[in-house]
Amino acid sequence: MPGITKFSGGAPCPAAHAAALSPARGGDGDTSGHTPSLPVQTAQPVGTTQAVMAYGRPDRAYLFVYGSNMNPAQLRARCSTLPRVVAVARLADHRLSFHGHTRIWDGGLETLAPAPGEEVWGVVLELTFTDLGRLDAWQDARLDGAGSYFHYPATVTDAQGAHHHVLLYKKDVMGEAVPPSREYLDFIVHGAEQRGLPTAYLARLRAMDSRPATYPTPRYPRFDRGLLANVSCDSCGGGDGGDRSDPSGA
Repeated sequence: MPGITKFSGGAPCPAAHAAALSPARGGDGDTSGHTPSLPVQTAQPVGTTQAVMAYGRPDRAYLFVYGSNMNPAQLRARCSTLPRVVAVARLADHRLSFHGHTRIWDGGLETLAPAPGEEVWGVVLELTFTDLGRLDAWQDARLDGAGSYFHYPATVTDAQGAHHHVLLYKKDVMGEAVPPSREYLDFIVHGAEQRGLPTAYLARLRAMDSRPATYPTPRYPRFDRGLLANVSCDSCGGGDGGDRSDPSGA
């Protein structure tokens, strides 16, 4: 498997690169106030990835989403164009876990933890680098490795047994597990239902430990509009000139 990387499908466009290097401006990153004391893993840049060779789109990224990004409502709000669903797929030897804290949902944040013999189901998305940069900003995934999340290369398998080479978001420093809010878990489950994930896996999601939020959720931050305006590949030929609406819905 290739080393940890911060992009997929050749060099990222300058706009997405700049956004990923920018300080966090809100979003789903860990807002617990804890400063990680563990060393951050160094990113290993790659050129043309297996994803590009498999799908033939060097101007697109391929992302495996397994939590709130499965929900079409969230993707519509955060992306300039709705990403194409390539496949429903599973990641072997991992489990869904929650850590840190998000002010948006008042509870733990989704990530993946190693778990031999278990599996996590989700969706493979094809999206522009513009929208990957937008999602990176929301996830606080930055190229300098200082964000709450990082890009993790993986191979997932769809229901027909085909392999898909993708990136996914993982938390860098997790700490102790923290239950998500009930509202957050319900939002994830609703997205999983809409995507047609297996019935048995949906039951496992619904049964996960959670607690009610202590205030009305979701409570979205107001992003720096200038930052998100710069997350566009139109000037470098990689964008598609889609809607540039405020991803916070504000």
